[in-house]
Amino acid sequence: MPIQISREANVARVRSPNFPAIGLSKSIERARKIFDREQQLPANRDVLSKHLGYSGYNGKSAKILSALSKFGLLEPVKDGKLRLSQRSMRILFPRNEVDKNEALREAASAPTLFREIAKEWDGGTPSDDNLANFLLHNGFSQTAIAPAIAAYRDTLSLVTPSAGQYNAATEDLEDEAGDEDDDMDMDPTRIPGKDAVGVGQTRKPVALQGEPFNLQLIKGGVLGAFDLRNKGDLETFVAGLQALKAFLPETQLEEDGLD
Repeated sequence: MPIQISREANVARVRSPNFPAIGLSKSIERARKIFDREQQLPANRDVLSKHLGYSGYNGKSAKILSALSKFGLLEPVKDGKLRLSQRSMRILFPRNEVDKNEALREAASAPTLFREIAKEWDGGTPSDDNLANFLLHNGFSQTAIAPAIAAYRDTLSLVTPSAGQYNAATEDLEDEAGDEDDDMDMDPTRIPGKDAVGVGQTRKPVALQGEPFNLQLIKGGVLGAFDLRNKGDLETFVAGLQALKAFLPETQLEEDGLD
């Protein structure tokens, strides 16, 4: 469904394609926390969520566990439980650097979105503006573009010396684990239980439900609210602004009815 922007500058909220809510380095940090409590023992999602600092399995923790699954750091076992995968062990406790680097490359190329990006640019790394345009034209809502780019850049930082080359595999592989979460809406600014905002409706963006910010592309500008509590929130916020830069005019648009 294409994104539409009305004359009144209201944005139609659309369902974005699935992507990891956090990048690989942040996912590895979460995997280490799980190992410190469970090693490789199976546990249900509620228990794993508590190990990661959440009160239990909810919308926020579901996104994090889904991200770990998409990178192949968590794998499903019987009775709906999950455990750390051998890929996690190769990254957390590698036999040597070669094996660790190989496991990192495997994890980085596991999410479908990241393989599609690598395929689109033949292994090269697009600019944020170029990537934002690609995501927008592939079904991503404006509010999902920034987190997707942030997760991609975070992942990229582990598999290349710089953001200049991304050598993730581009073959059409199936996602490893996490398919049970693929129907989740990964739009980080979605407020559960609220109706979607369509053309002709208005909702001022607010930073609620624990989300650090909410950015909304409007006619001739960006409307937003933020509540930044740490460096990670700030970095993601800056990445969000950079991602939306491609859609802004060079100069301020004149208001309708003015000379």
